[in-house]
Amino acid sequence: MADFDDDYTGWEPPEDLKQHADISIPREMDFFVEPPPEIGELLSAHSTLTVGKEPMAPTPRLVIGLVVAIVLWLGLWGIMYSVDPSNGGLGHILGGALGLIGFGITYAVTGFKHICTFVGKLGMARYTIKGSREAEPIEELLEFDQAVDLFTGLTRHYTNGVYTGTNYFFRWEGRDGRSLLNLTGTFHSQDGNPVPKDPYHFAQGGEIAWSIYLLDQLQDELDKHGSVEFKVNRNDAVRVGPGFMEFAFGSKQERLEGDELKHISIAGGTFTFKSADARWYSSKGHFSFNYANMANARCFILVLDHLLGVRF
Repeated sequence: MADFDDDYTGWEPPEDLKQHADISIPREMDFFVEPPPEIGELLSAHSTLTVGKEPMAPTPRLVIGLVVAIVLWLGLWGIMYSVDPSNGGLGHILGGALGLIGFGITYAVTGFKHICTFVGKLGMARYTIKGSREAEPIEELLEFDQAVDLFTGLTRHYTNGVYTGTNYFFRWEGRDGRSLLNLTGTFHSQDGNPVPKDPYHFAQGGEIAWSIYLLDQLQDELDKHGSVEFKVNRNDAVRVGPGFMEFAFGSKQERLEGDELKHISIAGGTFTFKSADARWYSSKGHFSFNYANMANARCFILVLDHLLGVRF
């Protein structure tokens, strides 16, 4: 990046490093902090700041906000007046309220706020600066060795059959159940792939790195106990071993050998398992739970494939 601006003093990523969305890092992307050594070898990085980008002065922000407010105010008043002139007074009131909302949103959007994110083999980090380039970055650092579980969820929303957006969350928890890093957001993508700059890719990249990190620990657990345990709903658990599964739901525990599993699926965000002797009129042999309620669900899928040959 040095040839882009000789005065550039930010961190320069290696040429082969990619963004979280697995695309090349553009030369103009400005990393205003260096990746912390605690996250280990770097896997991906992204910044919303570009070289040469400076905060907008308060006066232009106020002017833009006022223009938006006036347009909204007069626009709504004009629409209501044209429908019925007697609504002119109400139009001024509602238009003024809409204008104030528009002013607030515009002033906030034109503010200076930028985020820099890193994913490494041993952790992930997010840094935020507000107001100016000289502001002290706010650090959010997750070291994987401090975490125990990752809970994730992704919900697609529809209104009258029309897709309206997708909400997601990624929450890493420590040994005491305390949240260490909670990433939430919304994106709009019918095919499920948000634009490359969307922060969802940072969360997903962290999930993949965490899963790879956790698999080494799960191998030690498998060697020691003969199975790997995954928490469900915090009080229940599913254990997977070579050729078998154990369901510990409440006070009941049931073990099923691989050849006893008749139906295995994941649909609508729900895992479903049925034994060969399961019947529709009985709960015996039926096991189901939400993907979002299982800790380390991505690892669970990988372990099922490795130990039972089950693929979704």
